[in-house]
Amino acid sequence: MPVNQDGLGVVTDPTDYPSFDDSDGTTSSTGPASSSPVEALILPEAPSPSSGTTPPGEPEVPESKPEFDPKFREAVTGLLYVGDLQDEFTWGGHQIRIRTIHPDEYKAVAVLHAQFSGTIGDVRAYADALVAACLISVDGKPLPITPLGPPENTVERVRAAYDYISSHWYSWTIDAIYDRFRVLEGKVEEILGALGN
Repeated sequence: MPVNQDGLGVVTDPTDYPSFDDSDGTTSSTGPASSSPVEALILPEAPSPSSGTTPPGEPEVPESKPEFDPKFREAVTGLLYVGDLQDEFTWGGHQIRIRTIHPDEYKAVAVLHAQFSGTIGDVRAYADALVAACLISVDGKPLPITPLGPPENTVERVRAAYDYISSHWYSWTIDAIYDRFRVLEGKVEEILGALGN
């Protein structure tokens, strides 16, 4: 990719979208195989935690094998735990904890995303809403959202988190959490496959 006087890459071919290679932090060209510049830049394939993504100077945390709460084997109520996974990772020097989300939270994401559907903010709004739904804590503390009282329903809770992150955080942070959420969902599929489902 050509470089301008500031050392920044210049796209000369519309099919030559830059993307990031998570293994070493360098950029590469995705070429015409990329489906869109938005997907190439905003929603890259999430790296696996063991692929050397720990920033320099931060301790490498060994990856543990994910598993559902052992209660998932209980008769009837065990279904409450199938698909319930959490992940904690370091990004930008902060410990972030996320979890898989319930169907009502996916519906809250849809409600928040609906007003941006079909607009230039479509992908951004979806990522923001999904992160708002899956985020448990940052540095061991929940988001500093302080409504007048506890949210009355899931949509209000997700909306409060969505309003906070979309007005206070930059897209790089949201995208890093979104990518880890996608990896977490993939782990659920792996576990279910190993169980024979």
